[in-house]
Amino acid sequence: MVEKVGESWLYHVGQFSMVVKVEEPWLYHVGQFSMEEKVGEPWLYHVGQFSMVEKVEEPWLYHIGQFSMVEKVEEPWLHHVGQFSMVEKVGEPWLHHVGQFSMVEKVGEPWLYHFGQFSMVEKVGETWLYHFGQFSMVEKVEEPWLYHVGQFSMVEKVEEPWLHHVGQFSMVEKVGEHWLYFLW
Repeated sequence: MVEKVGESWLYHVGQFSMVVKVEEPWLYHVGQFSMEEKVGEPWLYHVGQFSMVEKVEEPWLYHIGQFSMVEKVEEPWLHHVGQFSMVEKVGEPWLHHVGQFSMVEKVGEPWLYHFGQFSMVEKVGETWLYHFGQFSMVEKVEEPWLYHVGQFSMVEKVEEPWLHHVGQFSMVEKVGEHWLYFLW
């Protein structure tokens, strides 16, 4: 067991059931994992399996089934995820409700999501709703967007407001006010 309670945290490491870091404040409820490193503000989590992670400072909530590795590096993030059931980020606020996927990368404010399979993603800060069947990759780059999508069932963006109800398609680009659809 290692305890650092200045900032204040508790680490019980080797294999353990719960880690609580409540300084900023967060809560990690973890099943098993192998290594945790906090180096400056960039962190690296190398995680075997665990059941739930909650970060509620900004505030966010991650409720996660199982996954293999999470890396948070500064404000750009990289999540490399095996499988999990639900992720919620409700600071800005967003909600991601995800079935299964392989990798998520958020780099700066431009994002890149590279997904295996998932069922539903909702971002309701700005506000959008994505309801997806299956797809391979989504990229959001600044205000001009680019969506490069393998297969999915429905996308709705209702902020400006728009609505896209799409059967299947391969790529959507919105560049400025001009869009391009490549539909199957």
